[in-house]
Amino acid sequence: MKRKILLVDGYNMIAFWQETRQLFQKSELDAARNILLQKLSHYASFEGIEVICVFDAQYMPGVRQTYKEFNVQVVFTGEDETADDYIERLAAELNTPLHQVSVATSDLNEQWTVFAQGALRVSARELEKRVAVVKGNLNHAQASGERSKTTHATARSRSIATITRNDGRQVMTFAILTDSTADLDQNWAKEHQVTILGLTIELDGTVYQTVGQGQLTSPELLEAMKNGAKPTTSQVNVGQFQETFEQFAKEGKALLYVAFSSVLSGTYQSAVMARDLVLEDYPEAVIEIVDPKAAGIGEGYLVMRAVAARDAGRSLAEAKEEIMDLAPKLRTYFLVDDLYHLMRGGRLSKSAAIMGSLASIKPILWIDAEGKLVPISKVRGRKKAVRELLELIKADIGEGTALVSYTNDLEGAEVLKEEILALEGIDEVLVMPLGPVISAHVGPNALIGFVIGKENRK
Repeated sequence: MKRKILLVDGYNMIAFWQETRQLFQKSELDAARNILLQKLSHYASFEGIEVICVFDAQYMPGVRQTYKEFNVQVVFTGEDETADDYIERLAAELNTPLHQVSVATSDLNEQWTVFAQGALRVSARELEKRVAVVKGNLNHAQASGERSKTTHATARSRSIATITRNDGRQVMTFAILTDSTADLDQNWAKEHQVTILGLTIELDGTVYQTVGQGQLTSPELLEAMKNGAKPTTSQVNVGQFQETFEQFAKEGKALLYVAFSSVLSGTYQSAVMARDLVLEDYPEAVIEIVDPKAAGIGEGYLVMRAVAARDAGRSLAEAKEEIMDLAPKLRTYFLVDDLYHLMRGGRLSKSAAIMGSLASIKPILWIDAEGKLVPISKVRGRKKAVRELLELIKADIGEGTALVSYTNDLEGAEVLKEEILALEGIDEVLVMPLGPVISAHVGPNALIGFVIGKENRK
């Protein structure tokens, strides 16, 4: 299990948190620090994480006070170093496979820097809410004699809007958002009240939408790629997310966004930053964002499960919990004809692409536990590669539904479907074409198999 470390920009929190904001404005920093550290200490103990709180020397040069009474490591930077610089340097040092590093700050520049280093980020407002949840849980535990640990998501995902079932019982309802990398049929999405935001594709100097009227279709894109076109894709930007989030906030609707893998695109991070901006104006809004470390119809299948949970009357928190449980078990196996497109789009290393081009070797790739696209097997010839793809799917089947996606090879997809259906434990196989965004990266004649395993990806 990874060691969880939270790096906190101390004065940034103090300046934003309601309980310490006025003390900060009055320059009563010692009192503000004590309040912050006490709250962080409770949070660290309750969540079982290590917290390092960094205070910038520009506010109190020369301070080297120790706080042994708190379960928090406290750092005061030197006068020649800002808290931002210290945190960015420490985040880079700690970012190893053994650590899960998060950084709490509302400085947008710092957010982008630590994200590029591989760290997660938490805004001041978000951390304040998490700490408040822990305080409530501790109070409840003291009163009842039980320590019932409730996650932050469960606490925040209260019902804003309700529906009444036929039996008269009111249940929570919420909106569901995803992006065009989920490869969901847009008519299905409309029917099931799922909003889709589209990434864009630049093809031969023209930027195309992937959702709505005038969208670029996969067949059009793939035909252009056969003729030598080199499309590029662009993430959904912060402004688009902000506009969408604000719309749901104004309507008083809780929102669950199932995102494209944060490792494969900056779309997830754009959504997180937009949420922070919207919460500044709509602090009561409920905007939950899930990074499933998935792509394509695997991502789309998780959206389907969220829809099923919502339509069954389950709460946003319950739906999110189900998605977070399923996502690590989702296996995604890629068989592509030409690794050049993945290399060109930055999703695969040049050495892996060159290896795949030699002697008709067909590498099979998968999305690993960190959400990275990596080679998992090497097979000579397409027929053998398809058999290997089937064996990988067969190796770990935890649920009865599997999925197959394809570009230009419906016949091959149907054959693979029948072979998967013959496997023990499989009840149904959904076959869907890849959308234009993923197609731009895998190219023609790709086959992708998805299955929910018994164990989490490793």
